[in-house]
Amino acid sequence: MDIKSLSLEHIASWFIEDIPTEKNKIDAGIPILQRNWVWSAEKITTFWDSLSKGIPVGSIILSEKVSEIRRGRMADEIKKSNTEDITHEIIDGQQRTTAIATAFADPWNGNFKGNPPAMLWVSWDKENDFKFHLTTKQHPWGFDNNNNRLNPNNRKNAIDILFKDKDKYTQARAYPYYLIKEKIIAFPVCKVIQNEDILFLDEDKLEYIKELYIDINEDHIEKKYKIIREKVISILHEYKLPAIITKLEKDHVELTFTRLNTQGEVLDGEELRYSIIKAKWNYAEDFINSIEENSKLFPASRTIITYAKLVESWENNSQNKIPLYRDNINEFKKYFDVDLFKKNKEKGIQLFKDFNELIRYKDLHKNS
Repeated sequence: MDIKSLSLEHIASWFIEDIPTEKNKIDAGIPILQRNWVWSAEKITTFWDSLSKGIPVGSIILSEKVSEIRRGRMADEIKKSNTEDITHEIIDGQQRTTAIATAFADPWNGNFKGNPPAMLWVSWDKENDFKFHLTTKQHPWGFDNNNNRLNPNNRKNAIDILFKDKDKYTQARAYPYYLIKEKIIAFPVCKVIQNEDILFLDEDKLEYIKELYIDINEDHIEKKYKIIREKVISILHEYKLPAIITKLEKDHVELTFTRLNTQGEVLDGEELRYSIIKAKWNYAEDFINSIEENSKLFPASRTIITYAKLVESWENNSQNKIPLYRDNINEFKKYFDVDLFKKNKEKGIQLFKDFNELIRYKDLHKNS
């Protein structure tokens, strides 16, 4: 067992291709059996607030790669397609390492096809305090000042301002909408990081911010940017995350993961079932990705569990028996039938697409 101090840039490079890294470094991925990224906007922004204040956020645990691995949902397209270079797996710390990646995700110049799952913003508010904000694929207008989803009226207004006549809402036009109402300027952290050695914000982003804040002049924007830039760069240079490096036997990876997660972000029945499904069904992650743009109904875990319920109903509608998803965890693991998922994959995808037609966000604001 060994302990290393890892920079935030080093950790972000596990997800994002364009970050310069040294040779022979640790390159970590996420074991297939692990749940998806579950942290809320509030947890992510609080995590970054802790980093900005020098508050310890705990260590992560890595093990030499022994099991099937993936990059995780914050990985860009190039990283997702390259798992061969992975040397270690993240046994504990997926939520924190993924939260770190949100600060480096660039929808304008990165490999996310203009739409990373989440992107971090930073502002200097009226009380002269740093605040972090999040926009996501599903909420490119961000959240309110309590990190709750925008209500329908505010979402409609955000869409009108940020996306105008555009049919597709992407992170390339994202901005934390409630800050516009408060006349507080925010900057994408990825651009602050990229411009570490440049005093001024790049011209495209400057014009974008001026467009949103018609009555705010360029000098005011630049003044805010200089203050924020200094703070962000100090976080990058000063903060390192301790990593415990170990070597687990393959049979002990799932056991270790389960025990560690009874102490941290506890897995409920739904999330634990999701982890079991991913450990047994290799296509689970691809299935989630294939319907992500077409379904705003549920988080990933609930989507898969709902699909499991539907598949079992289709197969057993003529039989009077309790569906497997109501059984206990041990029975779920024992009787889970991968072949049912494979057999009904396309039908399941189409079903979620049909559901989505009823609740698509771009139609919601027209009726609110």
